[in-house]
Amino acid sequence: MNRESKEVYLIPSGGLANRMRAIVSVLNACQKVGVKLNVVWFRNRELNAPFYSLFNPLRCLNVAVKEADWIDFLRYYRPVKKNLWLSKYYLRSHFDRILGQKDCISIVRDELNLISLISGTDRLYIESCYDMGSYRNIGDIMSPNRRLSRKIDDFVSEKFGGCTIGIHIRRTDNVESIRNSPLSLFIEAIKREIAVDGDVRFFVASDSDEDKRKLLEMFGDRIITTFESCDRNSRQGIENGLTDLYLLSRTYKIYGCFGSSFTEVASLIGNVELIVLSM
Repeated sequence: MNRESKEVYLIPSGGLANRMRAIVSVLNACQKVGVKLNVVWFRNRELNAPFYSLFNPLRCLNVAVKEADWIDFLRYYRPVKKNLWLSKYYLRSHFDRILGQKDCISIVRDELNLISLISGTDRLYIESCYDMGSYRNIGDIMSPNRRLSRKIDDFVSEKFGGCTIGIHIRRTDNVESIRNSPLSLFIEAIKREIAVDGDVRFFVASDSDEDKRKLLEMFGDRIITTFESCDRNSRQGIENGLTDLYLLSRTYKIYGCFGSSFTEVASLIGNVELIVLSM
């Protein structure tokens, strides 16, 4: 089979940053091989928003993004009770190689292995929340759509000024972040920055309203934040999350949590320094 007739299908899973890393890393590998990438975008509790309510079309040739419908749920979604495990029959008959989530663990950040798999497989299926190669050019490939870009630009022009440092505090279901990156580490970092620059301000992105309020009580108008929903199971919550991601990318530098891909992606998009605070 020639390269024009090869197929690579990617079903990105997980949250925003995980999906973005998976898409760009697989896309980069496909570009090097000269194979088209088909991305099938599913909405679920982890991320319940359409692709194009968040992003512009990908800035790359030879790639297509499809908003999944019910037929795709029967074809491309992993075999689960909700699709009566029917997709396993389609996947087995349509693809020569199937890489599920667990299969992808062995090739995390291993672009050469991924390129070899793409080159040596006519029809390849990948479901992944992982990055399987380089994605440092993520800011060149993915960008928020016009509506969200305008919201981000307006927020920066109204709220940011001089030196604004990003703070990302991940809580809720991220056990590693909660255990290894307590609020006290961020408080210490903020105090150090204030001692260096008395005019510095901090944009705080967090899924913990409690932590935001504590920082506001301690540091007053030095703290820039919002109290909008960040519920992954709602379109508005995901759009707010993407806005926070790109706002962090517009700061001078970022203090982030252990075990969170969110700040890593933000730092790459903006090419800004990332300092992970960990016990």
